[in-house]
Amino acid sequence: MDSISPAIYNSLLSPPTSEEWLSTISSMPNGKASGPSMITYEMLKHLGPAVNALLLILIRKYFATADISDLWRQAMVFPIPKPHEWHCQLQNTRPITFLEVIQKSFIKPFYNRLSSILAAHNILTGGNFAGLPGGTCRDPIITLKSIIHDANYTTSSLWILSQDISKAFDSVHLTMLKFALERIRLPASSI
Repeated sequence: MDSISPAIYNSLLSPPTSEEWLSTISSMPNGKASGPSMITYEMLKHLGPAVNALLLILIRKYFATADISDLWRQAMVFPIPKPHEWHCQLQNTRPITFLEVIQKSFIKPFYNRLSSILAAHNILTGGNFAGLPGGTCRDPIITLKSIIHDANYTTSSLWILSQDISKAFDSVHLTMLKFALERIRLPASSI
């Protein structure tokens, strides 16, 4: 990964333009749950120009300083019961975390920029690019389908191991995430 130039990330923390911010807000989905402040995406979409300008000043400050408010690090976690009786046991629930919609809206331009950079410079390889623009899980699915077809055609035995990674993205080991981001030479101020 030494061949990755840190200069490719120069635009990552540039404060968003007014157009970029308004486009981000308008692209956010309606009908989603709010965070602790109870502010929804619909509320953000209906802000007047003066309040939008003030919010953009705050967002630009966060981009410029890379110093995020501690209040934005708070979230609400609700246990949603699984489809069977929960018997007052947390293991019988699925926790869901509600983050502030302004925080998620702030992260989206950063994510859009980062994913575009990673895709444009082919930083991620192998099966690590399905979530990037232009990335897909189509290739592994087609490969597996071809292997199954070949086994059927040749009447060969076929053993397939499938791992349940449904919880893989529920929590991320922060130290390992930091190492991974450093490995692709993401600037320290972006981590």
